[in-house]
Amino acid sequence: MSLIKLPLLLIGSLCVHRSVTPPNAAPPSGELSKHKDLWPSSYFSWGPGVTKGLMWAVSLCEALAICASYSEHPNPIARLLFSYISKESIGSTAIRISPSFLVSITFLVISAIIRTLCYRALGRLFTFQITIRPKHTLVTSGPYAWVRHPSYTGSILGFTGSVLCALSEGSWIRECGWLETWRGKAFCLFYLMWNIHVTLVMLWRTSQEDKMLKEKFGAEWVAWSRKVRYKLVPGIY
Repeated sequence: MSLIKLPLLLIGSLCVHRSVTPPNAAPPSGELSKHKDLWPSSYFSWGPGVTKGLMWAVSLCEALAICASYSEHPNPIARLLFSYISKESIGSTAIRISPSFLVSITFLVISAIIRTLCYRALGRLFTFQITIRPKHTLVTSGPYAWVRHPSYTGSILGFTGSVLCALSEGSWIRECGWLETWRGKAFCLFYLMWNIHVTLVMLWRTSQEDKMLKEKFGAEWVAWSRKVRYKLVPGIY
């Protein structure tokens, strides 16, 4: 059954890759908002790559562990690689698809769909930087008719899914004993803290972007905010 995880891990990784790849080039400095951002402009040249790299690393290591479990005579290179990602003997058969893993993949797919809808709704206006673009308009259609910051909804759902994917029951990290090693503990701590950090910054950004758009569009934004009352989750927040 663990072999079925391989295409699901690929789907999850591609969803993360899609969700954190900018749909447009970075705007020139003259277009950047005067409003404060907790991320410096240099972050956008490497930050999304860290998020992608972490997810791809988890998926590739789990794929290696799964493939090793089906090899009766793994070669020396496979044994060496496996020794770095597992405390157990090569080929742990405990890796499996669990309900929490399926939930994580569902989150990642929904995240990618939401982000893609936001990319299409905003078009050239969508940037990872807080910015006001030339001839900027207030987009209130598509996912922006549901909540005011749907792209962050998608991102936070994706970060939750990626952590759940890595640490769910039946995962390589949980079942191969890597979490009991110092390397495993250090990696998981960084993985968790990175995703928490990005999530908290995005939550903070919702207020900053509301302030920026209110200043730019005035009564138009006020009317929209009265109609679309929630920032991230309809009826909740």
